[in-house]
Amino acid sequence: MTKPLGQLTAVGCLSSKSASEAERLQALYNLEILGTDPSPEFDRLCQMAQTVFGVPISLISLLDHDLQWFKAKCGLDIDGTTRDVAFCNKTILSDAVLVVPDALEDERFAGNPLVTGEPFIRFYAGAPLILSPGVRLGSVCVIDSKPRSITRREAEVLKQLAAAVVGELRRHRSDLELRSEQAARESELSTQRQLLSQVENGSASGSWEYDRLTGIGRWSVGLYRLLGYEPDEITPHYELFRRHVHRDDTHVHDRAMSAVIPTSADQN
Repeated sequence: MTKPLGQLTAVGCLSSKSASEAERLQALYNLEILGTDPSPEFDRLCQMAQTVFGVPISLISLLDHDLQWFKAKCGLDIDGTTRDVAFCNKTILSDAVLVVPDALEDERFAGNPLVTGEPFIRFYAGAPLILSPGVRLGSVCVIDSKPRSITRREAEVLKQLAAAVVGELRRHRSDLELRSEQAARESELSTQRQLLSQVENGSASGSWEYDRLTGIGRWSVGLYRLLGYEPDEITPHYELFRRHVHRDDTHVHDRAMSAVIPTSADQN
């Protein structure tokens, strides 16, 4: 049977290496996560912590310069607190799980307004969100209004939940970068289309595009008119364009298209 931790207040590696506060804050800001809307991924992990530990309150908190902000919360109606009253301030000092069996008996927290007043914290256990060695952004924590403790196995579960939260933070940043790259590509493509349009307006020419990922083709206004159509008259597709290619050039055209489109027939 796994024994409770009793009065131990830290479980795990007590790493002494910590990034400077400026480095920690910059890492947090680089994620562009503060103030974002609730998301199912973070809410699910927060609910899991509440359920697994059977507590009234669970939080995923991130520490800003002077505020503690809750990315996800169960059992509280507020979005955060000032940082000076945050238990998480102590959690981010090491890689270990911070366990406070009874906050009223702990001189670090006995006078904390979150202990002497709502939500009347007595028990707290928090695992730091370790983005990289020494960079701890906040915590996953579970809270109760009654004194209690957790086992070493439960402390390990809390660390695993924290690791899962860090994974979601990384994915959030990756999604932002992907959207930014896509927006940049679309902006570049829009610029190219404008330049082509200017050329087409001054000459009898046209252009078309084919998206290999979506299979969608696009004709320029100049190409529609060059082939004798109006943009709203037809839906552009490959075979329609091919019918307008001179028969002496069809084999050259098909060879060029086969390098781009595996099966060009009936492609948009």
